[in-house]
Amino acid sequence: MKHFNNIPIVTILLFSYILTLYSIKTHASALTSEHEIYKGFINPPQEAKPRVWWHWMDGNITEEGIYKDLLWMNRIGIGGFHQFDASLYTKPIVKERLVYMTPKWKKAFRYAIHLADSLNMEVGIASAPGWSSTGGPWVNPKNAMKKLVWRTFTVEGQKMFSGKLPSPYTTTGEFQNIPIRNMNNYTEYYEDIATIAVRLPSEELSLNELDAEITSSGGNFSLHKLTDGDFTNAELLPFNPFDKYGWIEYSFPKPQTIRALSFVSGRLRTEWRSESPQTVNFLQCSDNGVDYRMVCGIPDGGNAQQTISIPETTARYFRVLVPNPTNNAPGTQIPEFVLHPTVKINHTEEKAGFSSPHDLMNYPTPETNTPIDKKMLLY
Repeated sequence: MKHFNNIPIVTILLFSYILTLYSIKTHASALTSEHEIYKGFINPPQEAKPRVWWHWMDGNITEEGIYKDLLWMNRIGIGGFHQFDASLYTKPIVKERLVYMTPKWKKAFRYAIHLADSLNMEVGIASAPGWSSTGGPWVNPKNAMKKLVWRTFTVEGQKMFSGKLPSPYTTTGEFQNIPIRNMNNYTEYYEDIATIAVRLPSEELSLNELDAEITSSGGNFSLHKLTDGDFTNAELLPFNPFDKYGWIEYSFPKPQTIRALSFVSGRLRTEWRSESPQTVNFLQCSDNGVDYRMVCGIPDGGNAQQTISIPETTARYFRVLVPNPTNNAPGTQIPEFVLHPTVKINHTEEKAGFSSPHDLMNYPTPETNTPIDKKMLLY
C-alpha cells in the first residue's frame, strides 16, 4: 500500500521539475530574444534600414559630392536611396552643371551606382527627370505634358456668324500666356482641340456693356487692359504714399449687383504645405463714392488668376485694395481685374486643375437660377 501511495507524490514532483525546466528555458529564450532585438536595433540588418530620396537638383552634381553624400548615408545607417533628377530653378553651386542624360551626367551616375554597390546600398532610379516623371530630351513636344489654353469671343446667338476668332495663346508656361521663367530650353507647341459655344445668362454683361468707368490711386489703367485676358499686359499700381493700400475702382451709372470677381496681382499660395491661403487684397464697395464698406477678402490663389464668388453685393462703386509693397518695389503690377454680375465657379482656376490646393471643399459655388439668354460665348 505504501508503494502505491507514493505514486502521486512522485508524479507531482516530476511534473514540478518539468515546469521548472520549461520556465528556465522560456526565460533564457526570452533573454536571448531581447538580446537579439537589442543587437538588431543597434546594428539593423540591411532590409530594416531606411531608404531616402536623393535629389540631383538642376545638375548641381560632382563626383566629389557623390562620394561625400554616399559615405555619409552609409555611415549613419541609410540602407539605400532613390535617385531623382529634378529642378526648382536651383542656383548653380558647381563649376559645370551636369545636364540629365548627357555623357558627363551618365559618367557621374555610373560612379554613384558603383560606389553604392560597394557599400551594399540598395538603389532605386526614377523613370524620368522632373516631378511628374514624364520628362527627358527624347520626349518631343507633341508627346510632352500640355496645358489647355483658350480665348473667348461673344457673338449673337441663333444667327450665322462670319469672322475670325481670336487665336488661343501658344505660350509655354503654367497658365494662358504667362511664360515660363527660362524659355531657352522649351519648344513652343500648339494644336486646336475644339470651338465651344456656350449660351450666356441674360445678366452676363461685360464691364464695357455695363458702362463701367475706371479710376485708381495711381497708374494709367484702362478698362481694356484690365479685362482683355492678357496676363503680360500689366499696368503698375504705384506705391500709395497717402495710405497703406493702392486701389483700382470701377464705378457704374446706377447700382450694379456683383456676384464674382477675377483678379491677378502676382501673389500665389503654396501647394506644398496644407496651409490656408493668405488674404492681403480686399474688395470694398460704396453707394456714394465716399463712404466705403468691406465686401470680402480676396485669398491668394494657387494659380496666377483667382476667380472667386463673393457675397452678392449691389452698389455703384467697387474697388480693390492692394497693399503697398514692403520690398522697396515701386508698386504692384496688375494685369487683370474683372467684376462679374453673374455667379462663377468659386476658385475656378484651382478647381480646373491649374493648381492643386488641399482645401477646395471649403469653397462651394453658390446656387443660381439666372435665366439663359441668346448670346453665345465662343471658346
